[in-house]
Amino acid sequence: LSISRRHAFHIVAAMTNSRAASAATPGEFRVRALGPDDVLASASLIHADGIGWQQTEEDLKQVLNGQDALGVFLGDSLVSMATLPAIAPDFGWLAYVATAPDARRRGYARLLVSQLLSARGNRFACGLYGSEMGAPLYRSLGFTDRGEAKLVELRKGSRSRSRSTARPLAGAKLVPAAEALPQLLALDASIYGSDRSALLTRWSRGLPDVGWVLLDEEGHRAEGYVLGRPVFPSGGTWLGPLVARDERAAATLLGAAIEGCDGELVQALLPSAYDLDKRARQWRPPPPSDQAADGGEAWALARQFGFEALGDAPILLMV
Repeated sequence: LSISRRHAFHIVAAMTNSRAASAATPGEFRVRALGPDDVLASASLIHADGIGWQQTEEDLKQVLNGQDALGVFLGDSLVSMATLPAIAPDFGWLAYVATAPDARRRGYARLLVSQLLSARGNRFACGLYGSEMGAPLYRSLGFTDRGEAKLVELRKGSRSRSRSTARPLAGAKLVPAAEALPQLLALDASIYGSDRSALLTRWSRGLPDVGWVLLDEEGHRAEGYVLGRPVFPSGGTWLGPLVARDERAAATLLGAAIEGCDGELVQALLPSAYDLDKRARQWRPPPPSDQAADGGEAWALARQFGFEALGDAPILLMV
């Protein structure tokens, strides 16, 4: 997607040949690319009553670059937004799809998502975490369900259990994520089959006491890694990604990350397994046994550390 911030374009509700435009209220609204100057307005939108998301202004700065995000404006007010940053050259993650409560059911979200997908082209795969409210829209646009993610939460009072749960991996050593970035990126690329280096490099600088890489005895190979970011407005911690070769590595990393969290609240999203066959360019869920081992064991490990489930979110994909 390449849209100049200076190239704002107008859409008028009288354009009856547009499904999204025809759903809008009478009058004119504007759609344009969102950039760094729109961070404060975007933060106000996602933190507003009726939305209440936890991402910070720093999170928004990573995607509001004048290319990967669009917004709908009524006058000078941002009332709807959506972003589709590329995680890899041929894959992106739809996020920050939000509409002010008093501007909903006018087709704004559909319009923005459709524009972003169209700009990326037919050979660009896309995923997202859905919600009960948003999932029907995405399914109508061609997204399909490929699993679910469990939102989990750990309160400060239950953290003491983590000390007896983490089982150190013999011979391995924990290193701050920023000091073992090459090994972290090599592990991630081997698992996901895509280059997520730009994204993970930014996240590795987020919370130094929470981001760790578990290296083998020689220090050459990463057995796993965990990263964390602050959440708004609690000052708590969002854990993830957590990637590990086995359960012992995952337990070691999770225990170290929790110990490094200063705030009252720790949250994470545990996705059930899914896989991208790049040769076939098709997302496919793994066999049931693998899915149970991934999603089920991750949740079992999280419970050992005192995490509680808050709810599930569908994972939707378009290829």
